[in-house]
Amino acid sequence: MPTIAPNTKMLIKSIMVSKNAIVGSVKGAEATILADLMVISRGESATDTSAFTKVTKTIPSTLVELAKQELEDFVPSESQIKDWFLYDEDFSGITFYTTNNGELIFASVARGVDLSSGYQYADNRYEAKLYSDAHRSGDQDKIQIAEAALKANLPGKKIKYCHWVGNKPNKQRVDEFQTHNPQFFQSN
Repeated sequence: MPTIAPNTKMLIKSIMVSKNAIVGSVKGAEATILADLMVISRGESATDTSAFTKVTKTIPSTLVELAKQELEDFVPSESQIKDWFLYDEDFSGITFYTTNNGELIFASVARGVDLSSGYQYADNRYEAKLYSDAHRSGDQDKIQIAEAALKANLPGKKIKYCHWVGNKPNKQRVDEFQTHNPQFFQSN
């Protein structure tokens, strides 16, 4: 089975933040993302110009063009999008999109927890961030300590991943992000 290509991943993140299509938190988010990917993969034609324009108006044009080339070869299914969101990708970091007026916006994206009670936005972001950081470090002791601290405040002591969009990152982090990802900002 093909994997989701890098520009397509960035496109999905941009759709996620611009449309609040947060898989694991918003019902039908993966269907929203897939519908947008399908429109972009077909491109702008005489019959669906308005649909293409509507979908792409909040996504930087350079990103749309780069991802469109990948989507011509492979468009992930809803289940692949969901699995990628919930189990494969760590979204902690920065993503970007544009407003309806074409203003470039950057957002912090954090990996967090769903309390299985449906209360995704509890005051556990600090513990969730430590847990994600511990997983990235690979240190098993840190992971166990962070997991215990996180579970201590959760009803049912159960962890399930979800993702949320945070506040705008500071200018230094935005500059670093743009420096590390120049391919998306050539025409912006």
